[in-house]
Amino acid sequence: MPRDDVQVAGQMLDVLTRLHRVVGGRHRERLVGDEIRYLAALHLLQILGEAANRTSPAFRAAHPDIPWTGIIGMRNRIVHGYDDVSDLLVWNAALEGVEQLLPALARIVPPPSSGDAA
Repeated sequence: MPRDDVQVAGQMLDVLTRLHRVVGGRHRERLVGDEIRYLAALHLLQILGEAANRTSPAFRAAHPDIPWTGIIGMRNRIVHGYDDVSDLLVWNAALEGVEQLLPALARIVPPPSSGDAA
């Protein structure tokens, strides 16, 4: 069954919300000094890139304000070039993800309806 692009964008939005909880309001040195938070940020960036890669080319073309190639490329770098990923790169990707992508994805993903309560 093909994935629904808006549903995948919703998953990305959820990942960014969690990433904000991990890095929000912290200084880079505190994130890097906290191994669990740092590893959580790495993992969430990987998930974000994997989800971005699952969207269709047409969906990506319809939303050029989102740096799809960069998001997917960051995932690939973390997974395949893990020995060459700097703390600054992770910090910048996490902050940019939260500051730039969160609002962009929030414009794409409709808010949950009141009937969607779990």
